[in-house]
Amino acid sequence: MFTGIRSPQKTGVAQTGNVKDIPTSNVTLNSSSTSADSDGDEGHYQSNPLKNHPHSRSEADRTISVSGPDFYDGWQEYWTEKTVYNYSILIHPAVTCDGRPNMTIICVNSAMDHFEHRSLVRQTWGAMTTLRPDLVVVFVLGRHHSDQTLKSHVMHEAAKFQDILQVDFEDDYQNLTLKTITGMQWVESFCNCSKLYIKMDDDVYFYGHNLDKLQSILTKYNSYDNSMACARSVLHKNARRNPNSTWHVSERDYPFKTYPPFCAGYGYAMTLEIVHRILQMAYQTRFFWIDDVFIGIVAQRASVGLIPIQQLYHRIYFFLNHRDTPDKRNQRFTEFWHRHYQAYMKKLNNK
Repeated sequence: MFTGIRSPQKTGVAQTGNVKDIPTSNVTLNSSSTSADSDGDEGHYQSNPLKNHPHSRSEADRTISVSGPDFYDGWQEYWTEKTVYNYSILIHPAVTCDGRPNMTIICVNSAMDHFEHRSLVRQTWGAMTTLRPDLVVVFVLGRHHSDQTLKSHVMHEAAKFQDILQVDFEDDYQNLTLKTITGMQWVESFCNCSKLYIKMDDDVYFYGHNLDKLQSILTKYNSYDNSMACARSVLHKNARRNPNSTWHVSERDYPFKTYPPFCAGYGYAMTLEIVHRILQMAYQTRFFWIDDVFIGIVAQRASVGLIPIQQLYHRIYFFLNHRDTPDKRNQRFTEFWHRHYQAYMKKLNNK
């Protein structure tokens, strides 16, 4: 069982996984922070958000700071709420972390019926686990109690590959935050001696041959700022008020105009020390269903900085193209993997 707070005063997440009925606190807002419909402003992924940063010449300062005063008036008061994440594990991955302190754990959020997504990962970049004993890939799933056929297929897949973590909440798009948090909880509970935690989505390609560089970047930054590394950092993104939007949120659930800086959810990494800080603050933070924004909110409250690694270092760690058809994604992943496998083997042979 996962338990965030042993004796909560309030519960922000119902144990059934229903995340829509969240109590709302009274909060005083700036008049400019309550604009109604911001659907036209989707924010932006800055190609180099720190280009004009006054301290950008120092690597120690190449971090998007999220510490300081309230993001808005009433920000801390609104988000301060004890929240319990207490869900049973239905399927455990067969992962042993004891005595392996330098491991990197990649938790991939996946839907129950995404069998082809998981298969493609295993056949391409996920196969890096056969070359690197310090790398583990775990797929994080919810459940559908009503679909016995789907349940049976997942159980068969889990028995065959032993890389599935299934947790007892509804596998629903609005429960992505639950997948992310419970994945972190599992890492902290069962692999707390690991060196690095990476969160990804199942339609993303991970450049595993760059893993050593990613580890060194985080080690360097965490000695200064205690930061997490983003595939892309998202700045100045307004909450979506259009009810037809996939990411629509009401002013009741998010009574502010703009989200704090956050890592795009398709790929980010952090040390286990930062995982612990994020979890401890998440247990004191009102639930929010958009997972990457929620982690940004928690990072803001925990004073964890964001490092836009792909912009700063001109090196790709995560690749995603939402426009790819399944066939195109299969082709792209396969081509990437063949090229990166050859490069990695060449690197090993030259050592």
